[in-house]
Amino acid sequence: MRRSFNKDICVSTPPPKRRGPYKTKQKRCNELEILLQDYRDQAGERFNFKELAYRCGVQDNTVYRWFYGYCPHHLSWWTIARYISECTPHSKELIYGDIKATIEEWRIGE
Repeated sequence: MRRSFNKDICVSTPPPKRRGPYKTKQKRCNELEILLQDYRDQAGERFNFKELAYRCGVQDNTVYRWFYGYCPHHLSWWTIARYISECTPHSKELIYGDIKATIEEWRIGE
């Protein structure tokens, strides 16, 4: 024989969903956009977005985002500098220093 069950203690509706904090919008660094576009203009036809994406190990759209001013991951800075140095007469150390200084100044100013 079954025991009686008090149905008043049962939940009739599911609990409300808990939503976490929304992602903050990524901010753009205008100085980085100008710097990378300048290097791209100096490289001319030798510059290729797909080749840079392949060397950095990212998707093409990620490289396009970098050139719109979104900051690349710090591990990609050196790869970007090496690729641009092959396309321009500048050394990779100079380009890496420019990228690093630009991003760090921008982060301090936020």
